[in-house]
Amino acid sequence: MKKRVLVLAFDGCEDIEFVGFVDVLTRCGIECRVISAFNSEFITTKSGLQVDYDAGYAKFGYLCLDDGYDALYVPGGAIDSEFKEFMKEHSSYFNEQVADFVKGGGLVVANCIAPALLAKHHAFDFKPDYLVTCYPGGEVGNIAKEHHVAETVYDDGQILSGNGPSATVYLAELTASRLLDESATASKVLTQMGFK
Repeated sequence: MKKRVLVLAFDGCEDIEFVGFVDVLTRCGIECRVISAFNSEFITTKSGLQVDYDAGYAKFGYLCLDDGYDALYVPGGAIDSEFKEFMKEHSSYFNEQVADFVKGGGLVVANCIAPALLAKHHAFDFKPDYLVTCYPGGEVGNIAKEHHVAETVYDDGQILSGNGPSATVYLAELTASRLLDESATASKVLTQMGFK
């Protein structure tokens, strides 16, 4: 059965963290579905690229994670204000959905500032001893010291995190390796793309 990833994107997300991650996973044979945190016409990336999406969170009021998804991915970038607005409206239900998803075996993957914002808004509370990395400096005021590691990419079981744009392809490789239960496909894709 084909593996599936749900991408929750916000306006202002970093282009490579959004599009690059989806590109690597798609090349690995993993289906990616993109939902927008809000119901704007497009997701507008940090550089102004307008990307169409499959559905809006606000339209459904839930993540659809129980629709056969294996991972949830949140790219970072200049998403702080939109993320705060989203969590102000949806935090308790969103966090419940994430916790239930992980209990069912799903992966939560976040890059750049997204791991810090998810931590700040208690999305990782389902695992009291979680560890994540994030964009350097993003941990300040967002992640308690005992939950932060200064790594490019970090695998904490069902939480995978990256520290920014340069980590994107390696975070995608880690995600694909975990979903496909082997690393050869992801490694081959990165070699073909010139990253190895």
